[in-house]
Amino acid sequence: MKAKENTRSPAGKGSGSPSQNVAMGAPSPTQESAFGGPSQTSRVAAGVRKISSSAMLSEAADRMRTSGLRRLPVVENQEIIGTISDRDIIKAVAAGMDPRTTPVKYAMKADQGTARKTL
Repeated sequence: MKAKENTRSPAGKGSGSPSQNVAMGAPSPTQESAFGGPSQTSRVAAGVRKISSSAMLSEAADRMRTSGLRRLPVVENQEIIGTISDRDIIKAVAAGMDPRTTPVKYAMKADQGTARKTL
């Protein structure tokens, strides 16, 4: 039997894994989540993803699928007014709403915060 090769580098530097090379604190854009995909932080750092309140549910679902997100902020006049999640879309379709003709504003959760967020 072959002996297992030592993969540790001298003085504990450069373990080889990008997520292990990151110091405690802000993750690098290449850091992966525990599930093998990019972390939520790295996706947000890549660019803000949002959807208009007048966009159709099908567009929101497509945007979530292509960006790998499960929810999106909903904006109206450049202000965040709520969020839409994949689960909200499923509930709306189960209630009989057509995702091709129903605007996001009819299935979203309204922002419960008192301060308005401007983008």
